[in-house]
Amino acid sequence: MDRDYESIASEAEQLSEPERRLLAERLMRSVKPSKAHMDAWAVESQRRAEAYDRGEMKAYDADEVMRELRKITRT
Repeated sequence: MDRDYESIASEAEQLSEPERRLLAERLMRSVKPSKAHMDAWAVESQRRAEAYDRGEMKAYDADEVMRELRKITRT
């Protein structure tokens, strides 16, 4: 690669906010989680499921959460 991280990052920062969001999403999709990360998430998801089953954690409707998130992040 001829270009270094700093020049690419600097150029990316000149994109519009919607373009930066799209780029960030694209980059995140390109990163594969490590086995350690997946193992840690398996432990955490089991912990959360058990807490929910014991009534220590409540669930939220995904559509409602996304609506609220869009309201909060709307610019």
